[in-house]
Amino acid sequence: AGYEVVVGDYACGGDGYLAARDEQRLDDLHRMFADPGIAAVFCSRGGYGSFRILPEIRYEVMRRNPKIFVGYSDITALHAAVFKYAGLVTFHGPMVREFPVKSPENFQALLSLLRGERPDEFALTPGQVLVRGKARGPLLGGNLTTLCHLVGTPYMPRLDGCLLIVEERGEAAYRVDRLLTHLWVSGRLDKLAGLAAGMFLDCGPQEAVYEILESLGRRLGVPVVTGLPFGHGEENRALPLGVPAELDTYGGTLAITDAGVV
Repeated sequence: AGYEVVVGDYACGGDGYLAARDEQRLDDLHRMFADPGIAAVFCSRGGYGSFRILPEIRYEVMRRNPKIFVGYSDITALHAAVFKYAGLVTFHGPMVREFPVKSPENFQALLSLLRGERPDEFALTPGQVLVRGKARGPLLGGNLTTLCHLVGTPYMPRLDGCLLIVEERGEAAYRVDRLLTHLWVSGRLDKLAGLAAGMFLDCGPQEAVYEILESLGRRLGVPVVTGLPFGHGEENRALPLGVPAELDTYGGTLAITDAGVV
């Protein structure tokens, strides 16, 4: 579509369960952000490894050279740290290895969002509303397991007044309960504005997960919606993190009020 692609030196490598050594992946990340000819950085895959580089990231380089940054799953750790220490809007969205194998609408919706063509809006069906209400605040969050592992580290951002998005894959319902309960008892959700859940793929009966989410929402006194098309499923619509959004279960919408790009 008229874009020049630059591949990181270590993006296609392999070092056990990592794409490359920590210092090599850091080098790729820093060079991409420092290069004035690069407008956007797309992560190639998730898995595990983002946590290992958080202490060594040069957040001042990112702050001075803001760029579009896209990924999800394990990349949730990078989203959180970059938001907290560089103050950048990032994008929870599909990764490069998924472009040819999942719904092409994911990539098209991502491009539309990144071009700033329009803010996004999700229409909610009655079955997606678990706790009714209205809330407004910046979107933050991502993969539930990764978020929980951030608790107790300096890289976990404050969630006060935020709309928290969560998604998960391959965790049984009781583990989903444990993860959400961990966030609750840590105090991180005490001043949450609302909760929007995406796909919980291979996490047991959908009704069980919905019951867990509803119970948490009623405990917190915040609106909760679920089944939104983001996460590890076939549909993975991009969401800008750190921008204002409005959740209105009475009007049946979750509206992104700022596209997140200039």
